[in-house]
Amino acid sequence: MALLLTFGSYSALDGGSRPLEGNALDGAVHEAGFDHARVGEAWWVLLPVVRNRSGADVEVLDVRVLDLPAGLRAERYAAFDAEETGAPFLMVRDGGPEFPSGRYADRSGRPVRLEPGEVSRVYPAVKVRVTGEVLGEPSACRFTYARGADRFTQVLPCGFTLRLAA
Repeated sequence: MALLLTFGSYSALDGGSRPLEGNALDGAVHEAGFDHARVGEAWWVLLPVVRNRSGADVEVLDVRVLDLPAGLRAERYAAFDAEETGAPFLMVRDGGPEFPSGRYADRSGRPVRLEPGEVSRVYPAVKVRVTGEVLGEPSACRFTYARGADRFTQVLPCGFTLRLAA
């Protein structure tokens, strides 16, 4: 999935090939949870929606959950436009009535440009499949973003709870 967001101060790339650690993004953590999941089900989960807190335009390129627990497998990352979906969802079952498969266009793969102070209307999500007992909760997402030719990564808190039905 590609999601483009860049905020804060920037510096040159380390050797021109590896992004440096950035601090330009500001994102809200959305606590979501469900205690009645079943093995084999797939769920879409909202990741942090970011704001450009810098004084310059930025583009977000990618986001990934860093610490997905055992019992969950990331199947796909996507980005959805709140103007199309009506509002960002927190957590929905894939293919369910709230989120029918293929209903909304995936905006990933295209940069999301944000002006200074702007909150993204394009929000990132991950589709996770329950593969067994879920052992823990994720706590961190890594965003990759660009400002001009410079690339940065920044880790933001993110989390959700998905548990098997008793």
